[in-house]
Amino acid sequence: MKCNVCRGKMKKKHGDIEFRRGGKLVIVKDVDYFQCENCGERVYSRETTTEILRKLKTKSTRKYIRVPVYA
Repeated sequence: MKCNVCRGKMKKKHGDIEFRRGGKLVIVKDVDYFQCENCGERVYSRETTTEILRKLKTKSTRKYIRVPVYA
C-alpha cells in the first residue's frame, strides 16, 4: 500500500491514537491502522473507523486524566 501524500510505504500498526474532538484531546486505545514510514500519514480502515466511533459513544470506557499544558 502506498501513501497518498508522499507515495511512501504504508506499514500496518496496532496501538493508541490521539486526536482533538470538540477542543479536547482524545486517546483511543488498541486500534489497527496503517502509517507511512516516510511522512507519518495515518489511514484507518472502515472497520477501525467503526470501532473508534463505537468506543467514543460508549461512556463506560471513558477515563479522564489531567494533562499539563505549557504555553
